[in-house]
Amino acid sequence: MKKYGFCVFIGRFSPFHLAHSELLNEALNIADNVIVVLGSANRARDIKNPWSVSEREEMIKSSLSEEDAKRIHFIRMRDYLYNDNLWLTDLQQKVANITENIPIDIGQVPVALIGHEHDRSSFYLKLFPQWKFVSMNNIDKFPHATKIRDLYFTYDNS
Repeated sequence: MKKYGFCVFIGRFSPFHLAHSELLNEALNIADNVIVVLGSANRARDIKNPWSVSEREEMIKSSLSEEDAKRIHFIRMRDYLYNDNLWLTDLQQKVANITENIPIDIGQVPVALIGHEHDRSSFYLKLFPQWKFVSMNNIDKFPHATKIRDLYFTYDNS
């Protein structure tokens, strides 16, 4: 029996990279089900969001075994600019819609939230006191998504 019934993993995953994969694997290790929250789902493509929400979801699915993929639930979250309360309420309702329909074992903590607090943009990790926060260390051996996007758009092999 895993410690948690569900583990929530929030990110834009633009792109989904090896450090994200390590956190996702840890979420799969500690929970029966993982809810991957894909942020900025309503945004048009730009330098910060070059992949659509469908493409990002496919990146994540393609990194998983068939068995692990069955334990993943995706939530596509739109951005609510300047309205964190609306974002928070919407996400909590979407998580509840998933968790209330899948039973968990007696003794399991219902919901955990996994993440790494790396800068001010990680403020959202503190918005869910009802979920057990699982803090992960920074995985410095892999470049961050910003660096990957920079390389993606500026690499010239000529």
